[in-house]
Amino acid sequence: MNNLIKKEHLIFLSILSLSYLIPLIIFGKITLFYNDTLDAEIIYNKIIGKFLGGDADAIKIFLNGEIKIEYLRRALFPSMFLYSFFNTELAYWIIDILVKVISYYSFFILAKKVNKNLYLCAFVACLYASMNIFTWTDFGLAILPYLVYLVLYKKRLNIKHLIIIIFFGINSDVVMTGMFVPILIIFFFFFDRTKFLNSLKIFSLFSLCILAINWPIIVVGLNSAVELHREEFVRTSLPFLSVLVFYFKSLIGIPYFENIGSGFIRGLPFSFLKLPILLGFFLTKDIKIKISLLAIILTSLFLDLLKYEGIANLINNSESIFKTLTWDYMARAEVFFYAFALIYILKEKSFYTKILSVFVFIAIILFQINSLIVPFVKDKIYKIENYQNLFTFEGYYYHYDYSKIKSIVKNNRVISVGVDPMVSVYHDIHVMDGYHTIYPLSYKKKFRKIIEDELESNLFYKNYYDNFGSRVYTTLYHPKDVNNIKLNFKAAKELGANYIVSKYKLDSYDITLILDGCYAKDLCLYKIN
Repeated sequence: MNNLIKKEHLIFLSILSLSYLIPLIIFGKITLFYNDTLDAEIIYNKIIGKFLGGDADAIKIFLNGEIKIEYLRRALFPSMFLYSFFNTELAYWIIDILVKVISYYSFFILAKKVNKNLYLCAFVACLYASMNIFTWTDFGLAILPYLVYLVLYKKRLNIKHLIIIIFFGINSDVVMTGMFVPILIIFFFFFDRTKFLNSLKIFSLFSLCILAINWPIIVVGLNSAVELHREEFVRTSLPFLSVLVFYFKSLIGIPYFENIGSGFIRGLPFSFLKLPILLGFFLTKDIKIKISLLAIILTSLFLDLLKYEGIANLINNSESIFKTLTWDYMARAEVFFYAFALIYILKEKSFYTKILSVFVFIAIILFQINSLIVPFVKDKIYKIENYQNLFTFEGYYYHYDYSKIKSIVKNNRVISVGVDPMVSVYHDIHVMDGYHTIYPLSYKKKFRKIIEDELESNLFYKNYYDNFGSRVYTTLYHPKDVNNIKLNFKAAKELGANYIVSKYKLDSYDITLILDGCYAKDLCLYKIN
């Protein structure tokens, strides 16, 4: 039996390793989705690592020094010490591997209590680990199946159980994990009422640990003395019929073909999973399957109803913390419910479960290769000249020569045009701009003076900045007109900027060209007069 288990683990852990091995073979580098990861969260982790390593001033590199360490989630996580001990890329991949392996074994331990077919248990555990795609956030989703195992199958907790709950609790995010804990407690009330009190006990301890380690950012959120940019958030508002259409499309995983890019590719595996698994609600009689799938159906409905104009406008006009919360993070619980329902469904031997297994296997493989699809097509098939592979650390952070820029600007502040300002942070360059989920509203208004004319020429960017504004950029992704970029350089100088890093040629009496790299597909550096 032990050899069988080891063989199964070897097979499915090998499949999980394909997400590293295949891009290494093709590109010589591991690929990952850069949006919200390379352009934000990894940079936060890098600075947190410096802070935990003893550099109290590291946080001042951000946003003209307006960001405080308590604005960054994970600021006190023990796991962030890895960013103190190792270089940023190595620390990221260590955590990525740990999250996937813990996700796998955590779910396998639970699954083998439900389904005696250990091959199927390993199969679904592999799927669960693959679905846990936001590995940079925390370990909450990874350890969740083990917590459910404790709820369902352990009447008493021993020291080992308590240590596991506490350790993973203090490495879990109050937003990314804390938001879905109430869903789990409600779920157990209906799933197995005899285990409800046990779920309260275990998840309460887990939640207390989350609250304890995340107390700085909780205080920031509750502190009415400091206005944050999130107070100007305007939630999406849709007519009821549009909400229903959106709900059913997202519930069954219909992809958005009108925008076939990295977002489409990232969500493609779920398109092979959602509808086939949800059909189990009608094709099986097991009440546990129905309750698990109903949790998905109702959670998704709740989140999408928040987009209904009657509810959305009510929240938008409120002055409570409910306006600033990112409710969508509750949907992370659905990853668990899909896998949990699946391990029960696969206990039944039928034509449906055979077909379902095929879809699950396709999804697992897609999860391993989806981050390399876009760069493979652009680099290997279209053979784009001077292609910037944004899906790798090297392509995102080292495509341009920032070392030369750093040697000139030293510790002066820069703003970026046409390139991600967070790349400057990666190279220890102090910046005025960047991607931040929490920062002072006052700075948002001050920075707006720099980009006011650019906003007026681009209605989409104006709506984005005024109604959301987490990306404090000079231009949103690409300028409306690269030959006429409208920035107020005097306002930038007054705010504290001394240099401009630009992908495009800029023309103004208020700036002086220092490096002319943008003429040779590198970057230009301008000094503000």
